[in-house]
Amino acid sequence: MRFVAAVMAGVVLSAASAASAFTPGGAFTATGPLTILKGPLALQCNASAQIVGVPGAGGTVVSVTFSGTPACSATGPTGLPWPITPTSTTAATLSSVGIGGCGAGTLNAGWSNTPPGSFSLSPQPLGGCTVSGSLSVSPPQTLP
Repeated sequence: MRFVAAVMAGVVLSAASAASAFTPGGAFTATGPLTILKGPLALQCNASAQIVGVPGAGGTVVSVTFSGTPACSATGPTGLPWPITPTSTTAATLSSVGIGGCGAGTLNAGWSNTPPGSFSLSPQPLGGCTVSGSLSVSPPQTLP
């Protein structure tokens, strides 16, 4: 009976971890507008993040570029890689996120499975800044 219970627990845990993975996974890109507020300065940037989906474990942001204005281009990420942990089929947490001049912290993102899939960041603090934006992914991904 213990063996059956252990097998059943393993099946449940495997199903739970599969639900927290980007599908189909692998490498994908998230791009879109990102606003970075620091005091009176408001940067309206375009962000492009390279992400690697990790089976059963969400993903990892491995590189980020900001463009749109010279100030955006001069702003860089810090503390890469940034782990992404899906918390449900509609949300994910990005950890150890650092943006030059702001500091580091955690961002809570909404997730939409509507094709192609996208992250949404409502205005939230990050170090000494406030960050918000919406980034669509390519190729398409879902969180089952």
